[in-house]
Amino acid sequence: AVRDVAVLTEPLSVAEKGLRQYEAIQRRLPWLRDSALADMLRGTRAVVLGGGPIGLLGAMLFRLYDADVVVYSREQPPAPEADVTDAIGGRYISSEDEDFESVVEQLGGVDIIYEGTGAAELMFEVLPHMSRNAVFIATGVPSPNGKAEIDADAVMHELVMRNLVLVGTVNASRADFESAIEHLGRMLDRWPDAVRGIITHRHGPEDFCESANSSDGLKHLVLPGGVD
Repeated sequence: AVRDVAVLTEPLSVAEKGLRQYEAIQRRLPWLRDSALADMLRGTRAVVLGGGPIGLLGAMLFRLYDADVVVYSREQPPAPEADVTDAIGGRYISSEDEDFESVVEQLGGVDIIYEGTGAAELMFEVLPHMSRNAVFIATGVPSPNGKAEIDADAVMHELVMRNLVLVGTVNASRADFESAIEHLGRMLDRWPDAVRGIITHRHGPEDFCESANSSDGLKHLVLPGGVD
């Protein structure tokens, strides 16, 4: 049923593991200890940093559980990432148009941040704007040559005084892949055009180098048998 988009299972598995970790972390709170995941997420204010496939699939996963989702990314509309976000009932905001503080004001707070940019400086810029007991899920890997400057004292103060959790996620398990396949099917039923819209290019093997270096669109596929 998901054959034509099943390749998205791998980026979705990143979000699946992040969500599984979020569920375990939030059971630290007595009022959420026995809550089902659906009850835990319904109405939660989630911000996704980055409008690439990892970010958009994370946004879809949160929307499946009726979270209020904003995708905050650099590209200005019209853009495919904005179209996908709108189609799933989320809100797309370009960082070129509004700062993060404005995003927080519109949401009334932020309970989850799901990061898919690899921009370390951005991560520490948004921490002070998170609500109490919030969780920041980091998936991006910064450039080894990057040297982000942060106010370490301020970061530690916010983590402690707001009871925040900063968690990294990598290498999903079999269970996360199984959840990804299940959720991908539900996403296709609910937003078929949006899910398929993440795959913006399909190439044959002869176009591998060109596609690997392309920054156009969202997800590029290289098909061993060719695009026909």
